[in-house]
Amino acid sequence: MSIVSPRAAEYFSYVPVHGLPEVMIGLFLSLGIILVVQILNTSAPKWMYVLTGAAVGEALGYIMRVVCTYRPHLGLFIVMDLFLLLPPNALALFNYMCVREVTKRTKKQNVAIYLRPSFISWVYNTSDIVGFVLQMVGCGMEPPRATRHAGQIVVLIGLGIQLLFLGAFLVTVMYVWKDPEMTVVRAPGDQTQEVAKRRLMQVLTVTTLLLYVRLVYRIVNYASGFGGAIYRSEWALYTFDSLMVLVCFIIYVVRFVGHYFPADGRTAEEVVLRSA
Repeated sequence: MSIVSPRAAEYFSYVPVHGLPEVMIGLFLSLGIILVVQILNTSAPKWMYVLTGAAVGEALGYIMRVVCTYRPHLGLFIVMDLFLLLPPNALALFNYMCVREVTKRTKKQNVAIYLRPSFISWVYNTSDIVGFVLQMVGCGMEPPRATRHAGQIVVLIGLGIQLLFLGAFLVTVMYVWKDPEMTVVRAPGDQTQEVAKRRLMQVLTVTTLLLYVRLVYRIVNYASGFGGAIYRSEWALYTFDSLMVLVCFIIYVVRFVGHYFPADGRTAEEVVLRSA
């Protein structure tokens, strides 16, 4: 049986548990495979593979965590931190794309500017990309002690941008949910388009709230500084980061939303006409 390296505490600020990262690897890879099968077996659009990529990214992050637990290495530790910090951004991007598709396929005229597909794509996707880049740059600045503090500030700015726009996105979801003219294609098991839309909006709302909780944790974690009380609490990482992301993936699998966005771009009305 492998033994946790005493040097691991130098990087993690605590002696990391063994066994739990391996469980996370298995869970994320399994959920990623299930999502691939669901996408292939439906008319889901190809952009849904962003979820699979995020699941693989999470699994890679925990693989590196396992290696760093038994054979600590600074370079690998930095990459591990990136892989555990960045993939969840893809989940927010996926939610943005879902709402964009709902507004894109609507027949409603004179849509408010904040509900237009171009606005949703530009504002939310750009905020996600900017936050992603800042977090990546900030993580790269942390290893040298001379730039560690500056790197933490850069990461915090990136996380803050994403937190701000994720909150604004929740408001957008509520507007789309309440607008009866914005509909989605019915999935198997949905009695009406209203039921289909409600299920989709529930998925987007719950997963966005979970990502919001994770972002708040990450901000507190980085604000506490390397070796701070939050940073040294491994249970907090698994509770407010790992678990939040894992539950998001479980929701995406259980309430698969690919049915609502036919790859051929048809609207709910066009699907009804073709099936009549």
